[in-house]
Amino acid sequence: VQYGAGTLEVKLTGQDRPATFLAGAKCQITLSGEAAELNDLRANDLVDITHDTPGAQAPEALTIAARRPPDPKRWAILVAGQTFEDRSLVPLPNAASDAQLLQETLIKRYGVPEAQAQLFTDASQVRLEQGIPDLLDRVQAEDKLLVYLVGHGYRDGEGKVYFAPKNFNSKQPATSGMALQWLVDKMEKCPASEKLLLVDCSSAAAAEAAAEPSTAEMVRSLKA
Repeated sequence: VQYGAGTLEVKLTGQDRPATFLAGAKCQITLSGEAAELNDLRANDLVDITHDTPGAQAPEALTIAARRPPDPKRWAILVAGQTFEDRSLVPLPNAASDAQLLQETLIKRYGVPEAQAQLFTDASQVRLEQGIPDLLDRVQAEDKLLVYLVGHGYRDGEGKVYFAPKNFNSKQPATSGMALQWLVDKMEKCPASEKLLLVDCSSAAAAEAAAEPSTAEMVRSLKA
């Protein structure tokens, strides 16, 4: 894609030489079925192009329907805590939709295979502590991994930080929460060449406000 010139060089099915198409201002572009701009397209995207200028050296495209092929070396784990059995934790009405939107974006725009973009919504502690390692065990040395948490964090009296699953009990965080240090240790052992942890935790929740650390405080609690 030549962004400045507004052109695409496309390898056509059944032909050895690539063809160049002009993407003018009137060209309608989509990526995975959603409206897009030329700047959104990347090398190796698969495209279907319509034009009405046969024989032209650089035909002007009328429509470009692009899709990004899945990259088997990309993985994502997304965990959303929206509702809780412990009533001291305020429900987070947008947590699940935020995680789902990120999951869809990773699949459509970043080439994460659908089967490798695992979303856990309102999962129990047991489900998380079984499901997350199961996926991490499948990641290989040259792969890339993203882990995203959205929900409530909780800090116990010893300063240890937990992510609150569906069945979290603020009176027993060590036995009902998913320890953030546990997750980071699992990620450290994962052989992926690139790893990224995104934490988006609310601190506007508990009856004991001091027990809910900010995202920055959660990160500072981790051991190197």
